[in-house]
Amino acid sequence: LSPLYRIAAGAGGQTVPVTTLGPPRHTGHRFPQFLPDGRHFIFNSFGNPGGVYLGSLDSPQVQQLLDAHTNAIYVPAGYLLFVREEILLAQRFDSSTFQLAGEPIVVAEKVSSDFSTQVAAFSTATGLLAYRAGTASSARQLEWFDRSGKSIGVVGAADPNTPFNPSIAPDGQRVALDRQVSGN
Repeated sequence: LSPLYRIAAGAGGQTVPVTTLGPPRHTGHRFPQFLPDGRHFIFNSFGNPGGVYLGSLDSPQVQQLLDAHTNAIYVPAGYLLFVREEILLAQRFDSSTFQLAGEPIVVAEKVSSDFSTQVAAFSTATGLLAYRAGTASSARQLEWFDRSGKSIGVVGAADPNTPFNPSIAPDGQRVALDRQVSGN
């Protein structure tokens, strides 16, 4: 995981960090979205505390806005949308003062999220909102398929410990993968 970068204008496309990681506090920044002023942005931070943060191209200082362990989206009507415990919430956000107002409003329940990537399954554009309903389940089953797409078998049992990044061994007989157990 890494900090966020910008491409420096007039510097031959050189990248410049706009956030810094401070282990053990922050271990990764992702899902940046610029706010209307074009200088400030929101992003999701892995770490402790994780959540949705406000950053700026003009300063390495960041500020936590929300305790949410998924991405957030700024909506021009003046809200931040985010998921907390499978509930899609909207909270008023003033993009000129960068302040939240009031309590979050429930928009939808049982919105799916992937806890290993900290991304929730929702999107908004042109005043419309789309989301994937269903409870988030980290139990995953690896399965073999033939070239036609037909299932030909499973690999081990379904794993509730958020397995991800599978890699097949050169002999084709084993799979190595990452797992998240007790937050590690």
